[in-house]
Order: sequence, then structure tokens, then C-alpha cells
Amino acid sequence: MRALLHSPLLWLSITLPQAVTPVPSQPAGAPSPPAVSSPAGSLLDQLAPAIRSGRLTIDVEFRPGKSAMAPNWSLETSGSPAAHLAMEVAEGRVQSLDYRVDGGDLVFVGRGLRPSVVVQEISTNAEGRLTKAVFHGRGLMRPIVALLRPLLRSSLEKLRFHTEVAELLRGNMVVSEQPAPRAGAVPAPSPAAPPEASPSAALALIRAVRITDSTLGVFEDRRLDLSPSFRFETASDPEGKDPLRLRIDSALYRPAYGDDAGELAMKGGLDCRLKNGELAFNDGRLAFATGRLSAGRFEVSRAGTSALQTQMTAERLALSLTSGRYRAGGVAVDVAAGSRFELAGLAVSPAGGVSGTLDATLLGKTG
Repeated sequence: MRALLHSPLLWLSITLPQAVTPVPSQPAGAPSPPAVSSPAGSLLDQLAPAIRSGRLTIDVEFRPGKSAMAPNWSLETSGSPAAHLAMEVAEGRVQSLDYRVDGGDLVFVGRGLRPSVVVQEISTNAEGRLTKAVFHGRGLMRPIVALLRPLLRSSLEKLRFHTEVAELLRGNMVVSEQPAPRAGAVPAPSPAAPPEASPSAALALIRAVRITDSTLGVFEDRRLDLSPSFRFETASDPEGKDPLRLRIDSALYRPAYGDDAGELAMKGGLDCRLKNGELAFNDGRLAFATGRLSAGRFEVSRAGTSALQTQMTAERLALSLTSGRYRAGGVAVDVAAGSRFELAGLAVSPAGGVSGTLDATLLGKTG
């Protein structure tokens, strides 16, 4: 079953791009700033282990085909099946995972004398154990599967499903339990072994992934790096809410297939309490101790091989600054600790332009 979800279900490439120049060179002997990784390639890796709570509603549409998923099993789609998944997360672990299939069949095709099984519904609990499995046989194997249902159900109940959000977002649904090799034993190659499952092979069966009406919350004290524009740690919320709350109103991901280069589109909202971060602004950078991003909205899109387009707005971005430098009307402004910086009506364009109404109390000097 692990190959069933070998797909990037969440593409949370929410960035704040800006056309800014680098920070002025450090004085001789000063420590070099840490290397910055690309947000597009690393944000999911940063965000996945930081997720504390949430609810995900995902629809996966399949195209007809067949893919190896284990040495003795393959996944085959018949018709135009769609898998509807619902996931609940609390304290960083999946509490329940449910999926059902309609519009066609998802068939686990057994090799040799193993039967072919059509899976209709599966549910798991907070321990990653199966709590519900609705399935039946196909063709001539249907009465045999019905006869062996208790035995097959017992085998399924031995599986343990991942409850770590990071693993599920990477497509690892079932915990792999490989038997330990005997000391000194050398495994012999098996020339007749079927092809191994791979994410690319399973991805070829997926026509589209849609996410709707989903929310995610992040733990405090987790660092997110959206370089080159924004980096910060999540700060505690005085009301006990998750420091960063992300809402996905709608998302569509179509993998590349044949001559179709695919598509990505996502929009939603976010609200976040910040600390110990940096913001690129007007050819410079501002370091802040605390901050708040309120009533944010984002849209991310990419058609085919075009560049990722990101737009973002927010009702307010308020920061308590510790240091920094930026340019105002051609004049360099050095900012000292205790300065207050606030942008109302924040808007970030796909080209990286930043606009808003600035309200600030700045301590420091110009020159």
C-alpha cells in the first residue's frame, strides 16, 4: 500500500520573493553569515516535521495503468478511480487516516497464487493500526477472497501505518519492517524478481491531486527559512494557539505526463507569530526580535515548465527590530534596537515587488 501515496501531496512553496541587493559586506574578521538554501527545494522538509496539528482533505485522481508496489504485489487501476483521504493530526502525529475509493477500482494484484484484491475503504488509528478494511476479490478470485476474508483481514491488521506527518507527506504510508539478515549470510540475487516500486512509477498512475478545506498548525520554536526574503522562528501564542496557522482553500497538482508538462496551483491564508528573524527590505535587511503577520493570503501557481509564481498579501506585518540597514530615497538608514516597523496592506507581487503603508518608529542614523 505504500506506493499508493507516492506523490507530493503538499507543495507548500510559500515564499516572499523580493528584488533586493545583498547585505553590505561584513567587516574583516567578522563571522560569515550561514549558507542559505533554496526555499523551493527545502520548505517542505522544514515544514513537515514542524506540523503540530491539522486536518487534510485530499482527493487523488488516477489514470488507468499498473505499477509495482512490492515484490509480490502490484497496484492496478481500472476505470477512473479517485481516492478520497481525510487525515487528522494532533501533537505532531496522525490521529486518524481514512480513505475511500469511488469511480473505478484500485486493485492490489497478487503475483503467482496470490489473489487480486479490490480495496474500497481503509481506516487507521493513532497507533497506526488498521481499524477498518473494506475489500473484495476480482473476477474468478472474488469468491476465493470472500472465503479467505478473515485470513486476509488478519494479514492486513499486521501492517503498521506511519503516524509521523513528515513520513506521510513524503508518501511513506506503511512502515517497512525488513527482517534482519543472518550473520555472515549473503543474499543471493533473484533474476525472476519483479521490478521494485518507485515513486516515479507510481506517480505515472496519478492524474491529479486536489486539496480542499484543509488547515495546518506548526509547533513553536521551529525555524523556517524562506530565503532570500524572510527567515524566522515561530513564537508562542499568548492564547495557546499554534504559532503558525496555514489554511489551504484549494490546491491542484497535476504531475507531468507525456507531452503534458503538468500544473501546480494553490491558494489559502496564513497567520503567524514570529521571533528571531530577518526581513529583506529596500535593498537591505532588518533583523527583528518579535513580530506578527496577520490575515495573510497567498496564491502559488506554475503552468508547465514556467517559473513558480507567488503572490501574497497581508493585513499587517508588525516587527520589533533589533538592527538592520535599508535605503529610503537613496539614503542608507541604519536601524538600532528598539525600533518599530509596521507595514499595513502588505502586498508581494510575482516579480518580487513589495508594497504597503509604512508606519515606523526608527532609532539609529542615516548616511
